[in-house]
Amino acid sequence: MKSIIRGLLLMATVGTSAVGLAEEFTVEGGISWWNFDGDDAWGGDVTAFFSPVIIGTYPRAEAPFLNQAGNLRIDYTRDSNGDYDLTSGMLEVYSNNYYAALNASRFSNGFDLDSIGVRIGRMVTPATRVTIGWEQVEIDEFREMDIFTLGAKRVFTLGDGRAINFETSLGAADNGDTDFVYDVLADYYPLSLIHI
Repeated sequence: MKSIIRGLLLMATVGTSAVGLAEEFTVEGGISWWNFDGDDAWGGDVTAFFSPVIIGTYPRAEAPFLNQAGNLRIDYTRDSNGDYDLTSGMLEVYSNNYYAALNASRFSNGFDLDSIGVRIGRMVTPATRVTIGWEQVEIDEFREMDIFTLGAKRVFTLGDGRAINFETSLGAADNGDTDFVYDVLADYYPLSLIHI
């Protein structure tokens, strides 16, 4: 991948802080462009939250999670030559510290490959979520793969206004043979102010 450009498309806000930054928002979206060794693709996404997301002193990227803000997200990506497109959606719901998510996607490249998944979990602290999940992914027109996972997400404060987001999942993928699968993601917010 040679380059990625991402821009903010829209953000509906409610209220402003003393320094003019948005304190709350209910809708956000973005546009993206990728170049994979000369092959361009573009995309967009929009997320609608069921209640206002209060930024306060949280890192903005983690505010929906720390607010336990239920939402519906739609993503679309298309190759500039029209060779493929990818449409996906996710519904996230929080209730009394319980969490549930449903996701689905369709990849079209001459034929359609679909996936669908569900996760359920619990906020064990205001900044920690644990989940179990299942996803079924089409490998080709004739084969499917089931993926079972255990996941966790945690936002850590480091002092001096710094924070780290850490996410991981471990599991098994079964498509006739069973393989171990894992995912690890970390984000560092060097200038954020966070209060949990």
